[in-house]
Amino acid sequence: MTINITDVDTFTATIVAPADGEAITSASDVQPLQGLANRTKNLNTRLTADELKTPIGAKYTITATDPDGSFGNGPFNLTAVTVNAGYTLVGGNTIQVPTAGRYLINAMVKRESTSVTNPLQFGAFVIVDTGTGASKKVENYTYRWSATTGLKISSPINGIVLVTDPATDLISVTIIGGGGISDDSEISITRIA
Repeated sequence: MTINITDVDTFTATIVAPADGEAITSASDVQPLQGLANRTKNLNTRLTADELKTPIGAKYTITATDPDGSFGNGPFNLTAVTVNAGYTLVGGNTIQVPTAGRYLINAMVKRESTSVTNPLQFGAFVIVDTGTGASKKVENYTYRWSATTGLKISSPINGIVLVTDPATDLISVTIIGGGGISDDSEISITRIA
C-alpha cells in the first residue's frame, strides 16, 4: 500500500539507505525518500527566495556631460537603466553597492575621435576607490590603427572586484585619451559572491 511523504523545509544532511543484505521494509524505503523530499523542498524554497539567482545588480549608460569639449576625459555621468535595491548613484559617475562581496564588472565604452594621430590610444578604467587612497582597478586600453576619423572603437572592461566596505569602496568610471563617448556605452555590476 502506498503512503504520502510529507516534505519538511530542511536540508537533510545524510541520506540513509538500507545496507546490503538488510531486509527491506516500508520504513527502510521511506527513510531515504523522506530525506530527498526534504532537500527538494528546501532547495525549492531557496530558489523561490532568489538565493541562487544572480540578476544584474545595476546597469547604467555612460555619457560625457560635455561631449564636444571634454575630448573623452570627462566629466562623465551614469544614467540608470536597471537598478536593484541597494545600489546608489553617488555624484555623477560613482556607484555604491549594497553589501560587501565580489562583484562582476562589465563595461563597454565606445569612443570616436576627430584626431588623425595614428595609432591613437583610448583607455577606460573602472576603479573601486577604497576611500583610503588605495584603489583597485579593472582597465583596458584600445588602439585605433588608422588616421581615419569618425571610427567607433570599443573598449570592453570585464573583471571581478572585491568590495570589503560598501560605505567606502565606491565604483567609478574613468576614461582617458582623445575622443568622444558614444551614447551606447554602458556598465553593469553584478554581485557574484
